[in-house]
Amino acid sequence: MHSFLKYICIALFIPLFLSCTKTAHEKKIRDISALSFKWSAKVDSLLHDTSKTRRFVKILKLKILQSGSDTDAINNLNQLASKSGFQAIYFADEARKQSQKIGYTYGLINSLCERARYFIGLGKADSGERDLQKAAMVAQKSGSERLVAQELYWKGEIYFDHSEFIKAVDILNEAENAADSSGYKPLIADCLAALGDASRMDYNYFDALGYYNRAIQAANEINDSAKAVNCILSVGEVYSLKAEYTTALFYYDYCLKMVKNSKNKAKEAYCLYSFGQVYKQQSDNVKALDYFGRAIETAMEVDDQKDIAASYSAIASIYTAEAEYAKSLEYFNKAVKIETEIDNKEGLDYVFLGIGDIYRQQRDFENAVKYYGMAMDMAKEVGNKGLYNTAITLLGKVYGDQGNFVEALNYYNKVIGLAEAIEDDGNLGDCLFSIGQVYSKLQYDDEALGYFSRALEIGNRIKSKHLIASCLCSIGNIYMNKNSAQKAKQYAAQSLEVARESGEPVLIQNAAGLYSQAAKNMGDFKNALAMHELYSKTKDSATNVEEVKRFSTMEYTTKEEQLKMQAEKTKEIFAAEQSKNEAELKRQRTLRYTFTFGFLLVLVFMVVIFRALQQNKRKTLIITQQKEEVEKQRAISEQHRALAEEKNKEVLDSITYAKRLQDAILPPIKLIEQLLPDSFIIYKPKAIVAGDFYWLEKCQTKNSAEEVILIAAADCTGHGVPGAMVSVVCSNALNRAVKEFHLTEPGKILDKTRDLVLDTFAQRNDTHLQQAAGHRIADIKDGMDISLLAISNDRSANGSIKVEWSGANSPLWYIQDNEMKVIVADKQPIGRRDKLTPFTTHTLYLNKGDTIYLFSDGYADQFGGNEGKKFKSRQLQAKLKEMTLHTLKEQGEQLYRIFETWRGSLEQVDDVLMIGIKV
Repeated sequence: MHSFLKYICIALFIPLFLSCTKTAHEKKIRDISALSFKWSAKVDSLLHDTSKTRRFVKILKLKILQSGSDTDAINNLNQLASKSGFQAIYFADEARKQSQKIGYTYGLINSLCERARYFIGLGKADSGERDLQKAAMVAQKSGSERLVAQELYWKGEIYFDHSEFIKAVDILNEAENAADSSGYKPLIADCLAALGDASRMDYNYFDALGYYNRAIQAANEINDSAKAVNCILSVGEVYSLKAEYTTALFYYDYCLKMVKNSKNKAKEAYCLYSFGQVYKQQSDNVKALDYFGRAIETAMEVDDQKDIAASYSAIASIYTAEAEYAKSLEYFNKAVKIETEIDNKEGLDYVFLGIGDIYRQQRDFENAVKYYGMAMDMAKEVGNKGLYNTAITLLGKVYGDQGNFVEALNYYNKVIGLAEAIEDDGNLGDCLFSIGQVYSKLQYDDEALGYFSRALEIGNRIKSKHLIASCLCSIGNIYMNKNSAQKAKQYAAQSLEVARESGEPVLIQNAAGLYSQAAKNMGDFKNALAMHELYSKTKDSATNVEEVKRFSTMEYTTKEEQLKMQAEKTKEIFAAEQSKNEAELKRQRTLRYTFTFGFLLVLVFMVVIFRALQQNKRKTLIITQQKEEVEKQRAISEQHRALAEEKNKEVLDSITYAKRLQDAILPPIKLIEQLLPDSFIIYKPKAIVAGDFYWLEKCQTKNSAEEVILIAAADCTGHGVPGAMVSVVCSNALNRAVKEFHLTEPGKILDKTRDLVLDTFAQRNDTHLQQAAGHRIADIKDGMDISLLAISNDRSANGSIKVEWSGANSPLWYIQDNEMKVIVADKQPIGRRDKLTPFTTHTLYLNKGDTIYLFSDGYADQFGGNEGKKFKSRQLQAKLKEMTLHTLKEQGEQLYRIFETWRGSLEQVDDVLMIGIKV
């Protein structure tokens, strides 16, 4: 029987083997003799296709085809995947397959990360996350710290590319720590540079400079001048963003000298482009155009199409600002042609926004909406959230220009949420300004003034001359509407000064028109006439509509070229799909042959199976009996589990009801907001119920009509149910001390509270309970630590506010004159102690705006961060000092986010309570 089966199997697999051999011979795959494997037909075709691709992509393809080793070829293929747009999946899949064949773990992790980058870029986040999880598992399984660090670095880069900068910083910090542990210095430099980029994009310029400087040092240690140059350029970009242009130019000049010595033309072109951007931001358009022109010439020497297109776009934006719309369209069209040829979608996005701006300023709203819509779709496709927000804001402006204010506000409100989520100050400021414009047109002057003021604050923070000038002019217009010509003139003068610095004719025109009108109303006819002449002059330079129409034909011609290119790409995709279908037909034919042979085998095996069934029948009966016994035991287990769940539910319901009772002892939030309007409370129990609680009472002193607000942060022994029970006792004791014994001095309140708590726990007259317990219940040492504050309405001669405080093991922190000050508490609890001493009452006189903090130890004792250490009081004090200029509400929100970020996935160790009050 066994011999018969052997012959059947041989008869089955010989045709299959011959079929596979034939198929392999039919494939026309170019052999790369230096490698141990061959590329797939699709990848081989793409590698040999260097038409309409960027220079460095051509270089990468050539390096792959000429690779001298398997690992070099796979590494370059993964790098190509990161630069190849919709073709990336072919290269990443090929790298993954070949890495698995030769057991190359580094290449496998890299290819999985490139697949994730591709899927996340397409909006398929679930698929991307699955590949990232696989990459992490492979890295962990390898046992190599370097591979773990490398996987984290690639993951951080992916989130950076898709504008999730906070997430990228967290992951890249993990990568840098892992790289440091492995001692691999090149990766340390890469991680630090990437951390600098992410911090810069998140507007955290101080951290960005720190990371870049560390990256430069790391690059110098390994003599990697290319990495050092990149980081120095990035330092220049940070100073440019901070509007410290002299410093930015110093770094760019230093880089330019370095790259000229190394004869790196591509980097030299980028340095020249960076010079142009700085001069453009300084509104020195003559120098900016000169540097952009030099950048184009240098980039052409090495066929760097990306930098050429970027320079064309920058030149176009200068002409747009100068209202030279015809020239602007000419250069934008040049950029479109190049960006389309090299398939640089992010570059096309900027161009479409720029062209849309031209049409909107010329009130050609149909074309403006078309281009903004194209930009929005492309920004979404490449995952650029900042550009996506910009496109939505501009679409809202179009509807506002058309008088459709409801639709405009819908777009603006959508952007506010998106921009705040990623801390996109540029788009947030622009959006707030646009909302102010809508309210101004609707004659809701007060609402408009509020939005313009918020936008002006952001404009000053990010040093945007365009936004500052626009806000100042708009605020001046509101005061003009309110017949306050003096204020209108002041704001118009400020706007005109900034507009002249920016060199934008439209801004100058608007400011000059407002200034002229205000001066005329004030009887200042000389200035009114001068400003009217300036208004007329700039108006003429901003209205060359006919030239735009003449160049529109160029734009449509360019669009036709784009469509042709798209058609060629579609044709390639169709050919690939056709090839895939032919392969599928071959596979199906092979399956049919296999099925025929399989059917014959089934007939043979049926006889064998029938005999086996007869033998197994008796075994099945025994197994069935055993299964019935197991089912009985399982039923009994289910009953026990159901009883346990019912008991657990009863306990949970009891605890939940206890929380409702505990909540009843806490003062209402509305009362706190009424008595202390500028304050915050962070209250985060470790369990459902807590040992921490806050307490508030308003009363009058015995001997005067002076009102006192008493507020306390208390930390009772333990947490959860035991802590909650103690908190009820202690809260009741505080209430009695104030209401029953009419005490208002904090030290005396704590003395009386301690007496009442001790009396409650002592149970001195219940000897039966003492005997049953086997010990003296009076020895129970439960109690609480507390920080109690009394704020008086009494004012001293200089207007300072009288504050009294007393604490049991809990200090008082307050910030006065931008300095953190601490009052140490009495080192004794509200509870039993061998030696009881009266609590001390401290008296302070604070100025308006000073800030007081009451808290328990839960926040500072929380473990977390990268090393799982305690947060500690010193770090908490530092964070509070950094937040001095924020409102108390903003401080509370930031402190809560800091705590959650620090804790991460670790368990909360204790109840957390913190109260902030601004007097």
